[in-house]
Amino acid sequence: MLFYKVKMRWSEKKTATFCFQLSYLLDSGLPLLESINLLLSECAGKEKKRWVQVKKRLEGGTSFSNALESEKADAYLVTLIQAGEYNGQYAQCLSFAATYYENRIQWKQKVFQLVSYPLFLLLVSLVALIFLMKLLLPQILDMYTTMDLPVPSYTQWFVQFDPLWLGVPFLLVPLCIYLLKDRLYYIEPVLLKLPFISRFVRLHYSYHFSQQWGMLLDSGVSILQICLLFIRSSPWPPFQERAIFLHDGLQQGNPLSVLLEKSNCFTAEMIRFVRLGEEGGQLGKCLLSASQLADMELKKRMEIILRWLEPGLLLLIGGMVFFAIILFFLPMLNLLDSIN
Repeated sequence: MLFYKVKMRWSEKKTATFCFQLSYLLDSGLPLLESINLLLSECAGKEKKRWVQVKKRLEGGTSFSNALESEKADAYLVTLIQAGEYNGQYAQCLSFAATYYENRIQWKQKVFQLVSYPLFLLLVSLVALIFLMKLLLPQILDMYTTMDLPVPSYTQWFVQFDPLWLGVPFLLVPLCIYLLKDRLYYIEPVLLKLPFISRFVRLHYSYHFSQQWGMLLDSGVSILQICLLFIRSSPWPPFQERAIFLHDGLQQGNPLSVLLEKSNCFTAEMIRFVRLGEEGGQLGKCLLSASQLADMELKKRMEIILRWLEPGLLLLIGGMVFFAIILFFLPMLNLLDSIN
């Protein structure tokens, strides 16, 4: 189904703050339930209701990760808590989550600061262009008809075009992003074949895979146990499918690096780290190092995109101005020449 039930998303800012505070309390030696109970006094509204439900589920014997998943917590937070349940390091996993959400918030703020003004200019230019095509262009054509003059060919072509179609991309792009942001795995095979986007997808998968598996391996959990964990409870369908593939391949005696290479969704750099870890017996530490490198490259690529995004939007605005000149001012000049 294209349309699905919209879920209320957790606020990234509030989640980051709560994770940081909970990590601090757990690191100080307080039990999980007591730490959550202390933090509930600082929560309000929907956030407090969610954490109250999480606390009730914990008191009823539900695991922390299942309690969060029942309250529709973010998939990344759930998987980190699952890792904490295996290695007993809730504080470290919550600290990872807080840092992750804080970085996301900073990037969103940076993107908004860079593109808000160019997008505003683009929207104003689009509205002005639609206004000119709807109101001014018919009057110009009436003047040509009254004076019995031939209408320029490019103007005739533009007359047949409905200007309201110019706004369709500005509606479709946000709509598609909203509908597919949680279901991108449906078009994953296509994304992995695109030259530029495929690198982002592989970096994204490599970062999350290497971080979560590295934490679990470094705490003593076996590879087969990690595969079963992701098969049973991973909230990300792509990771569940990869876990099944890896579990079957590992049972047949294949090295992890070979299986990851066959899956064709991870970076070559991460696979090299896995080979080094297999040879040196430090697979967990090597995966954590690979996650840091993947995170650094993701940030660098995002900085490059942001650096070119603002000039690209300004260039698009310039194209719309050029379009308006051709559409309106050239016919007016031709009309004036005919009158003279």
